[in-house]
Amino acid sequence: AAPASALNFKLSFSGVVNALEPKSGNLLIDCAAVSRHFGRPAMIAPSANPMNAQVGSILTFRLDPKKELPMAENVVLNGFDQEVGDAYERVTDDGFGGAGFL
Repeated sequence: AAPASALNFKLSFSGVVNALEPKSGNLLIDCAAVSRHFGRPAMIAPSANPMNAQVGSILTFRLDPKKELPMAENVVLNGFDQEVGDAYERVTDDGFGGAGFL
């Protein structure tokens, strides 16, 4: 992954929630910029989801530059896409505390 300084954490990012990781309950966000930087999708922890995002939610979010994993915060819902999503069977555990990704 690129050094943290290569990504501007002052910006908001946008993406679509495309999966729910069943073990941790994290929602996984399809956002090319974040995935390219971290080598994994951004995630919304169940405890950081006050707007009740779900698979198919179109949203904007920020990242905490102090966190090793790309955990989304300040999530704002902008819409919903019913055609998006992956079944539980396609989501795998990558060994990072249940923060699996496709």
